[in-house]
Amino acid sequence: MRQVLANTVGRALWLLSLIAPAACAHKVVAFSVQPALVCPGERVKVDWDVEGRASLKTDRGDGDSSDVEVPSQGEQEPAVERRTTFTIRALDASPADPPSFASKSVDVALAPVEKGVNATCDAGSRKCRGSFTIGADDQTLTVKTIAGPRVVEGGRARPASICVSHAGMATACLSGDDKVAVAVPAQGAWELETDLPTGYAGPPDPQLRIQLGFGCP
Repeated sequence: MRQVLANTVGRALWLLSLIAPAACAHKVVAFSVQPALVCPGERVKVDWDVEGRASLKTDRGDGDSSDVEVPSQGEQEPAVERRTTFTIRALDASPADPPSFASKSVDVALAPVEKGVNATCDAGSRKCRGSFTIGADDQTLTVKTIAGPRVVEGGRARPASICVSHAGMATACLSGDDKVAVAVPAQGAWELETDLPTGYAGPPDPQLRIQLGFGCP
């Protein structure tokens, strides 16, 4: 009887040894940086939740980076002076787990920001059109100015006349060094349109670019 009991307990302990590592998997549970677009010098809120030991890397480009061990859960509000990538890592994550378990990164851009779209040109209407979307993560941003209309063909950019449409504002057409004052939420679809370039010979179609300003000092 004692031998049977001992064998049963032994098997139970063996099973627990298999289950325990799975239950204690080390991974990044959540990571966010808000907002993802700021004026130079503004602060962002960095939040993380990691199972096990964690490190936070701040990469400002040009070899300027730091990587320090941080508590498993926490938050910081650093000022961002230039484009910066924040990366949280689960230091004890298993190499066998998906990469998303081990680390997550968020890139913070600085305003003003240039947006480009690959246009689709139509010889019949003699127009080239394209659109881009600013997502829900940037719903607190307000675009104050639109400027810098350019067309890129064959890798070379040139000033152009581009009309810009967005919900909540009248269509704004600008060219050259024009800067149009607006005050609309950045979130949503932005549509760009320009006349078919002179001498257009077919694909590849040009890229349309504009610069969105956010009232930075």
